[in-house]
Amino acid sequence: SPKALIRISLDDWKVEWRIGLPEEPVDFAAANDNKTGAVSFGSGVRLVDLAARKLGNSLGAGEFGAVRFLNDARTMIAADRGQRRLSFYDVASSRLLTHVPLAVRPDNLCFNADGGQLFVTGDGSDSVVVVYPYHTPEVAETVLAGRRPGPMAASLAYLFVANPQSGGVSIVEINSRKVIAVASVGTDPGFITVT
Repeated sequence: SPKALIRISLDDWKVEWRIGLPEEPVDFAAANDNKTGAVSFGSGVRLVDLAARKLGNSLGAGEFGAVRFLNDARTMIAADRGQRRLSFYDVASSRLLTHVPLAVRPDNLCFNADGGQLFVTGDGSDSVVVVYPYHTPEVAETVLAGRRPGPMAASLAYLFVANPQSGGVSIVEINSRKVIAVASVGTDPGFITVT
């Protein structure tokens, strides 16, 4: 408080700069080129010029959650939870490219290792939605992955999907899109990472 995007130096842990935000942020992502960021809010999403330290105009109204950039840093993806869709924006022009409707509310997003597939889970189905985000973004398929799948992480060959209600992690082979195992991990798994 007050609401802000803050850059902190990792050398001395001091605040280098801050940008005031108009409302409570939901998520933040930085593009691979470290020139552009994106901040989502409950009512919209904005790009951030990190070099100029400037917050852009709202790109659209909606109930936005997660934001991500494609590896080439030219496209930003915003999860519109209210409309159950992914909104793709051109970074250079700040213009909407397309909306991709989904069978689930896009609560959790995870790219595979090379960024060529985007996995989406959320309320609405016991499945993972597989999206091809490049060229013409499209939904490739949905894969059953346990009861109410949640947070995910991907290695080169596998997608690990938390199933908070059942206390397990479904392990999906990315190439075949088949669940090859379910590991019991205890109550309410809420985060997965691959190191």
